[in-house]
Amino acid sequence: MFSLKDYFNALSGKARAQFAQRAGIPLPTIQRHYIYKTRIPRLNRMRAMADAAGVPATEMAEFFLQPRTD
Repeated sequence: MFSLKDYFNALSGKARAQFAQRAGIPLPTIQRHYIYKTRIPRLNRMRAMADAAGVPATEMAEFFLQPRTD
């Protein structure tokens, strides 16, 4: 299963900024809300992050719909 948190943490600082730019989402928003699942993004943002990460949108949705484990 895809984990946005693992994917994002494996990126360098520059690659994180590029990911955020490709997704069209501010980097602080991704870091604060989406990596730790404090908020579930709207469908268009989920799709944008999935496209930016190169994974199917269904895998991104599964990541957000799984219970938090931290």
